[in-house]
Amino acid sequence: MIAYVEGELGGQSVGQPFVGTTGFSLIRLRIRGNELKALLDRPEVASIDLLPLPDLGEHDVPSVTIHDLPPAIPAERDAPIIGIIDSGLNAHPLLDSLVVEQIAIPAALGTADVWGHGTKVAGIAAYGDVRERLDQRSFVGSVRILSARVVNDQGAFDDETTVPAQMRSAVEALANAGCRVINLSLGDRRLTPYSGGRATPWTAELDALAREHDVVIVVSAGNARWPWGERNAEILASYPTYLTSADNRLIDPAIAANALTVGAIANANGLRDDPDDGVQVQLIAERNQPSPITRSGPGIGGAIKPDLVDYGGTVVFNGNVNRLLQGTHWPSAGVLTLNDDYRTSLFTAASGTSYAAPLVAYKAAQIVRRFPRASANLIRCLLALSAELPIEAVRCLQPNYEPGSKYAPSVRQCLGYGIADVARAVASDDNRAVLLADRQELDLDQVALYAVPLPEDFRQTRGMRQIRVSLAFDPPTRHTRLEYLGTRMNFYLVRGLSPDEIIDHFRKRDDGTRHPDIPDSAKCKMEPGVEARETSTLQCATFTQAVNRDNYGDTFYVAVFAQRRWAGDDVLRQRFSLAVELRHDNCQTLYQRCSDLILQLQGRLRVRVPA
Repeated sequence: MIAYVEGELGGQSVGQPFVGTTGFSLIRLRIRGNELKALLDRPEVASIDLLPLPDLGEHDVPSVTIHDLPPAIPAERDAPIIGIIDSGLNAHPLLDSLVVEQIAIPAALGTADVWGHGTKVAGIAAYGDVRERLDQRSFVGSVRILSARVVNDQGAFDDETTVPAQMRSAVEALANAGCRVINLSLGDRRLTPYSGGRATPWTAELDALAREHDVVIVVSAGNARWPWGERNAEILASYPTYLTSADNRLIDPAIAANALTVGAIANANGLRDDPDDGVQVQLIAERNQPSPITRSGPGIGGAIKPDLVDYGGTVVFNGNVNRLLQGTHWPSAGVLTLNDDYRTSLFTAASGTSYAAPLVAYKAAQIVRRFPRASANLIRCLLALSAELPIEAVRCLQPNYEPGSKYAPSVRQCLGYGIADVARAVASDDNRAVLLADRQELDLDQVALYAVPLPEDFRQTRGMRQIRVSLAFDPPTRHTRLEYLGTRMNFYLVRGLSPDEIIDHFRKRDDGTRHPDIPDSAKCKMEPGVEARETSTLQCATFTQAVNRDNYGDTFYVAVFAQRRWAGDDVLRQRFSLAVELRHDNCQTLYQRCSDLILQLQGRLRVRVPA
């Protein structure tokens, strides 16, 4: 316990008056509870802090030998393949049975992981939460791994070709080998953070590849480089304000529009369980708060970026040596993954968005496992639909936030849509039903209507209910244009109107404005709103209702519209995927009721009309 004492200081015990000179003192005490109570009553005591305690971090890298490991069980032969574009891959007893192939672009690089980064990334992509697997002593493979090395022995990209060309060769090789999900935990740290304007050729190449090959490309947001100031200690006072500063924006290629960009939140406060560390060792972020080294958006044109966040470790300030310590220094500050040299240690810890991204790639692969024919748009759609913003992170960025109130811009800028829950992404539940529409196409400058049946139980049961809508599309892009997206899409959730009435409103709009003339009372108020998400290719918004209102009928409609921007006459349609989730915490029959209604409405789920 630390007591900050102001005024006259002295005395023999807690119960005696303080006598001494005027000043300020910092006292470290170990006392009983009844003495603490007496100390709290003293007017000379300005404040009292308990010593911070470590929480769920890695206290030590587990000392596990090969003989102690449970056998690694290979994934099925048709299990999803995650492509890892990184620094290569080394042998590891927990990876070897999952590796389909190792390649290098160019081949002269070889496939070994000299830098060790790719093996750590692959460990999380292969198993997700490695700590949980180790605790359960279960390393059953559910995905397979294909590694593409693109980094040379000096830690740089190949100098015989351009990075976009190297990325095209790597992504095409992985996609042709069957990879549906590709992880890229690399960025160009030499470039200044993105501050608006045109996209880079690397970003544009990834966007084109995601569209051409219908693959999910997961990109790390990048790690902070001293946005808090010149001295390490400044991070204590400036966190979390610096997270959304101009100096801490995304770096190339994390701004890619058709890719999934992933930021990091802390999985622990990073402190060790070591009394000798003392008060000079201070945490920066608590569990579920933004990682001190994550980067923030927005993306191109103000798009919501990063799309998602996940656990990527944290940073601790050690005043004894004036250093910021990450997972590579203290395991307690990092997330557990596989070591690149298993002969010295099977496991290691690391911090950074590089390790949050493969966790999302793993989750994306689980969706592929559940829905093998799902498009890349549907995979992105379901990840966003399942995501929740950690309340600890929200209140860190927006201290006055109360549930139900509007989020500050910094929340989306740093956290996107939150942490994806793979269990929610792949299945409905008794009180939650998900309606899907995959591989849809819409003529440009037209509108599609999707009926959302609302069972009586959902409408009339007391309690909080939500309708969440997620839309993902993959427009053509061009980095030479200031208007980066060739097409745009968006949606409204409409109530209290028939399809003909909704269509009529769209037809009446002839003044060149972008939004349909639908009465405000008929448009469900969603968070985030239309304007906030209109430049994002992955959009997810929620309508929340606490009061029972049955006067809007038993069917709402999602009106999806596509707009031509600079796309030429050769682009006639825009493909997309849509998912709608109905959720009511007090309605345990929701899924069954929705299933019955969907069967009745199959013939009128969609109507296309001129805009």
